[in-house]
Amino acid sequence: MNFNYFLTIFLAISFVIYFFISPYTIDQKGIQKIPLLEFTDFQTYEMRPSGLNMKLLGKEAKRFETYLQANDFTMFREQNGTTEVLWATQGHYENDLMTLTLGMRYINEAQDIVLESEKALVHLQHKTVDIRVPFVLTRYASQVTGSSLFLNQNSGTIQARDVKAHLVQEEEAR
Repeated sequence: MNFNYFLTIFLAISFVIYFFISPYTIDQKGIQKIPLLEFTDFQTYEMRPSGLNMKLLGKEAKRFETYLQANDFTMFREQNGTTEVLWATQGHYENDLMTLTLGMRYINEAQDIVLESEKALVHLQHKTVDIRVPFVLTRYASQVTGSSLFLNQNSGTIQARDVKAHLVQEEEAR
């Protein structure tokens, strides 16, 4: 009789293990979200044979296998003797495409352009800025607002929708 009890308990435990206990599985997507490097209060530089190409300063950044996420950062770029400055609260950089959110500011000193918006897509290789939310563009003593904007630095063109422009008084500009 003891053997029958043993066999019954063994079979019951085997059925419980087989039907109710699953093996441990590793979530591959979760592993990809673990950063390779984490930075706080950092400065990073990109050098080219011609000299300094880009300088990135920030409070916090995480480098993943295919992209970089940064918070409260400023990027300085030198292009053909002109300096460009990008500032954003949050940024996602992947394949020369930057998605800037929560307060973006773009400054081009040579063209005297200051562009502000809540979200922008910046393609560094093609030198374009694509904004599909309301923006404010200030150039010289003029201020332009609108609902969307596309800036192409290669051709020097700006396309915008729902544009309203006004001249900033000289005292306000200072």
